[in-house]
Amino acid sequence: MSMPLYQRILVAVDNSKYSDAAVRLAATLAQAQGATVVGLHVYAAQLHEQRFLQMAPGLPERYGDTELQRQRSVHESLISKGLRLISESYLDRARALCEELQVTYEGRLAEGKNYEEI
Repeated sequence: MSMPLYQRILVAVDNSKYSDAAVRLAATLAQAQGATVVGLHVYAAQLHEQRFLQMAPGLPERYGDTELQRQRSVHESLISKGLRLISESYLDRARALCEELQVTYEGRLAEGKNYEEI
């Protein structure tokens, strides 16, 4: 017996109808090959933090150094945690689609620019 053509199929997910269609196609291929679907979502928390830092010099004086540091800390936490939670929900959606077809699924997250990380 020969080795299956595909053992793992990578599919980028973003919770769009196109992403769902790609996951279904990947799951159908995986089902025929006995392969695993690997769902990947890339989020850019660091990019959001960089934008916040670029914006800081233009803020009103009431956002002095102490207030700005506090705001940065809160912002960084909210963005990082928020984007991760959203990204995990995208992976959960892909997992559910694969479970419908009884296909093995792995979810992966990456931080950075999607076109580099994928």
